[in-house]
Amino acid sequence: GKIVADCTTNRLTTEDISFICMRTLDAARAAANLVAFASGMGISVHLHTLIFETGYESPITHAYKDLPGLCTAYPMPATNRDAAELIEFLFLQAVADDTFSMALNDLIEAISFPHNGPFNCARALDGLRHLIAPGEPKEDGWAVVRKALNASDGYLRYISKSSEAIRHADLSKRESTDAEEVTKRMWVLMNRYLI
Repeated sequence: GKIVADCTTNRLTTEDISFICMRTLDAARAAANLVAFASGMGISVHLHTLIFETGYESPITHAYKDLPGLCTAYPMPATNRDAAELIEFLFLQAVADDTFSMALNDLIEAISFPHNGPFNCARALDGLRHLIAPGEPKEDGWAVVRKALNASDGYLRYISKSSEAIRHADLSKRESTDAEEVTKRMWVLMNRYLI
């Protein structure tokens, strides 16, 4: 189906657009979630176009301008046969390994729904722990992760700690978390894992 969300605001700056899109998506998801709960059906919501009063249409994207430069594990698009084979290998890994697929998906969810980003980044980090140190006791596993990804305990804890409030449904601190820094750190770690 199609959802049309009309928003009225007393101002509209470039900075406001991101917040308005985020809150509009929250409202649309809330409506869809109520339908999904009552019907027992999984429903996804995607906002794709912002239409201004003037009629000008702009695609809605959730992009961090710094993130593409942090992905050095493979080029996109593939620039040669070796790169294409590497991307195919990673694709097959993601299809074959549910833990890897979930960790990568959690990381992408972090940029798709930025105000929940720290939660998704922390889950992606936990996924990497299970990939790098499967079956290890938790603390031993973190030591293996720190060594494998060349990351300090503080670097990892910054990601995990940022999600504590939202993980426990305390949304009062959600906006105070530096979601962009958390996401960048997790992007670096995923890239190190892929290398």
